[in-house]
Amino acid sequence: MGRRMLFAVVTFALIVGSASEASAQLKTEGWIGKVGWGGSIAESVHQDAAVFGLFLPKDTIGTLGTGRYRVGGEIRIGYEYDYSAVQYYLGTFRYTNDTRFKWPCYIDFYAGAEHFSGDTIFYMEPAAGLVFPWGFHEFRLYGQIGLPVHFYSGNTEVGFSGQVGFTFPFMNK
Repeated sequence: MGRRMLFAVVTFALIVGSASEASAQLKTEGWIGKVGWGGSIAESVHQDAAVFGLFLPKDTIGTLGTGRYRVGGEIRIGYEYDYSAVQYYLGTFRYTNDTRFKWPCYIDFYAGAEHFSGDTIFYMEPAAGLVFPWGFHEFRLYGQIGLPVHFYSGNTEVGFSGQVGFTFPFMNK
């Protein structure tokens, strides 16, 4: 996972380096889709996963200062390094601020089920990220880091996770 994560971070940094401040301030008012790749590591967990998410339009919940709340859902499909499959079915609560900083930032709180090897456990993850303009319509790049918490029976593990990918308008007029 180390080499792939390093490659993803370097590629992400190179693309972001050419982003302009003006295009970062474009706002996406409607539904937002999310597609990416994520990796996480904890004491007994080493995973890679494809990430698929969808967020409701902003202002459906409320505002706080210059930021807004959104809710959404996310599915992650991946594998553990012992070659077993893993799936996540998560609800997401997001606070995002599109105007305060050069690049829009957000804070997510995920909670839901993690299913692997015939077992399902509770999973939660606080995460934070940045959204970078890409210059192709409303498509944007995002990078995110988080602290996943796996609630095994009789054991709880906290780890580190990272994601990179794209956000895009979904079914907007």
